Amino acid sequence: MKRILWIGEVFEDKDVYVEKAISLAANRWQLGFITSLRNYCDSFVYILGRLPRQTFPKGKLFSPKKSFLERKIKGKYFGYLNIYGIRNIIFRRKYYNKVKSLLKNNEPFDFIIVYNLEPYLFKTLLYIKKKKNIPIYAMIADIYKGNLRGYHKLAKLCDKIFYLSYGFYKESNHPHAYFFEGGFEKYKINMKPQPKKKVLLYTGSLGPHGGIDVLLDGFVLVKNIDAELWICGKGKNEKLAKLVNQYSNIKYFGVVSEEKLQLISNKVYAFVNPRPPDFKENNYNFPSKILEYFSYQKIIISTKTKGLSPEYDQALEYIEELTPKKIAETIERILNFNDAEYSKKIDMQKIISSSKLWENQIEEFLNIIKI
Repeated sequence: MKRILWIGEVFEDKDVYVEKAISLAANRWQLGFITSLRNYCDSFVYILGRLPRQTFPKGKLFSPKKSFLERKIKGKYFGYLNIYGIRNIIFRRKYYNKVKSLLKNNEPFDFIIVYNLEPYLFKTLLYIKKKKNIPIYAMIADIYKGNLRGYHKLAKLCDKIFYLSYGFYKESNHPHAYFFEGGFEKYKINMKPQPKKKVLLYTGSLGPHGGIDVLLDGFVLVKNIDAELWICGKGKNEKLAKLVNQYSNIKYFGVVSEEKLQLISNKVYAFVNPRPPDFKENNYNFPSKILEYFSYQKIIISTKTKGLSPEYDQALEYIEELTPKKIAETIERILNFNDAEYSKKIDMQKIISSSKLWENQIEEFLNIIKI
């Protein structure tokens, strides 16, 4: 049995819906990877992390320690004082002490996976590298506040780097860099007849990096009377709150469970990913929701960010320019697709998506690390 230490955060559904600072996408990705890894090979995964919270006073003053046990995954999250400036010092000390104790008092781990290279992990990774010589594999979903200098310092301590972002992978000078987006668990296609209304679905952050504001501005310009925009996501957005009351064809569902999201997703005509290409952080991340959208085999409207691989060019319907006018034009165009045009786009998705199932992605990962 392979023993794996995962430095990151994976949460139960009840925590994801309550805690504002937990990323739904990051949680789904990590849980998908770990669950599939355990299904594919005989392994034990232990998670070490913390419960992320907005700094006080936006978040609670203290974040408690807790244990994690779901889907036969074990882990512990340490508590900390949630004050800006102080908490990073606490993180640095806690990760170092916890990892040192785990490696000293337990059976040896075969390798360690780190989800994102945060600055406060430097001392911990240096200890693992110098004192224990256990392979360290980093999964890079994004960069801490765009701090490339700090990232490169941490990357040197890792044996292999797996980039979710295609653009960041292409820029990497690490000797053992790999492009690895992750995947989706299974196809979730419901063959029930589609409703008359042509629904567009946006899922994700209601903040600026997700592009929700310009999507709303563009959607209100759409003239097709059958078009509806449904939104699921975490956070607050003043423009959304205003337009939901003003337009009957804009609906906000809030944060929903995976089961409800699946029901909603099977009712839609197309998905929308309007992530702004000029938003600096979007150069270093990959919109993992694209993979989830593939599992439904529906049209996907998207901006073209550096994080997306060129292999998606024929499978996605790109927005030429992220302006309300261009968004409206793109929506109008796909709403007028005939059956042949719609099917052609879905056929391109099918070619790509079969390799994106988690079971295939995990097989690729294990081949890379030679297990």
